[in-house]
Amino acid sequence: CIDEVADVLLEAISNVVESQSSEWDESYPELKKALSEVSGECMDEWRKAGESLVTKFVSIEQSAPDYNFFREISRKKLQCHTGDRSATAVHPLGMSSHENEYLMGFLEKRTHRSQKWQKRWFVLSES
Repeated sequence: CIDEVADVLLEAISNVVESQSSEWDESYPELKKALSEVSGECMDEWRKAGESLVTKFVSIEQSAPDYNFFREISRKKLQCHTGDRSATAVHPLGMSSHENEYLMGFLEKRTHRSQKWQKRWFVLSES
């Protein structure tokens, strides 16, 4: 994607240089060549910076917590509240550990009319 954008930008710059070159040919014969070289170098630098950013974004995305992270937090919270650390701990909703698990807690929600923040109880499930 970055290469495609760089190619389009370089083509646009080349078109502008080409359209203006008729005015420069007599007074500045080397200007067209210099502009082409500079724009090519700029696009190469832009391409490298873009590839670096994409690599960093992918790395960040891969290290983001997934549902297992939040599931483990929910289990630890349950153990903390019940004191039962065994595999047979009773889920607050009466579910076994093999069924869908829920994440429960307070979140803040912005109201539509007054744009104020209100605390709400949410229950999230995998389904």
